Amino acid sequence: MGVAVVRTSEVEREQTARRSRSVPATRRGGHRDAVTEASLDAPIVTVFRTPGGQVHHTRCHQPLEYHGRRAQLELDFYCLRCIEHVTLPEMVFPRIPVRMRFADV
Repeated sequence: MGVAVVRTSEVEREQTARRSRSVPATRRGGHRDAVTEASLDAPIVTVFRTPGGQVHHTRCHQPLEYHGRRAQLELDFYCLRCIEHVTLPEMVFPRIPVRMRFADV
């Protein structure tokens, strides 16, 4: 097997060619709205807590199974009935509404 000798100028030309081919990442479809205090105070409708402290899925009123924390920012839950993954930001967890299980069916 032979050894290829590459001159510095050839390496520089190849790197320049790669850079010119690369396209900068852009977001399509507009921009995101700014986060405001009003958006942080939006009602939580995905889950609710019972007076006993259990977290339930609003759609089917079944208890959610806790799966853990992700990136020290989000809490992961799973609904066995709906077969749905539910992620909640940790900062909204204290704001989850407390209500009776079948009160709002």
